[in-house]
Amino acid sequence: LVNTDWEALVDCFAPNGMVDINAGTAAGQEQIYDLFAKEISKIHIGVEGLFVTHPIISVTGDSAQGKWLLFMMFAQPRKFDPKPHIFTTDDAPDWTCGYYDVTYVRHNSVWKIRTLRYRIRMASPMTNLTPQ
Repeated sequence: LVNTDWEALVDCFAPNGMVDINAGTAAGQEQIYDLFAKEISKIHIGVEGLFVTHPIISVTGDSAQGKWLLFMMFAQPRKFDPKPHIFTTDDAPDWTCGYYDVTYVRHNSVWKIRTLRYRIRMASPMTNLTPQ
């Protein structure tokens, strides 16, 4: 497994931050930590290729909104253990594509994530993706 600094990741969120992603939902930094460190870490093994692109960000005072595209490629062959509920099989797809909707807040002069929503829109093969 990859050695990921989940605490540093959680520090990117506001204290009352919220996450709503295919892997689950969480409110507050403690729940966000649990979601990433205890759930996402099961499928994040460090051999994925992640490309986050096409940012559209608008800032108004101490808040902002952003939209991002994520392309994730998986090293093959690869089995999920355990299988995430969003997939129909434990075989990882070749790639997935989805989008982030993010709100940001300036907290103590530092920009933090207030809400993070992610949804997978496509996968190859599509038969690996549970209909949403």
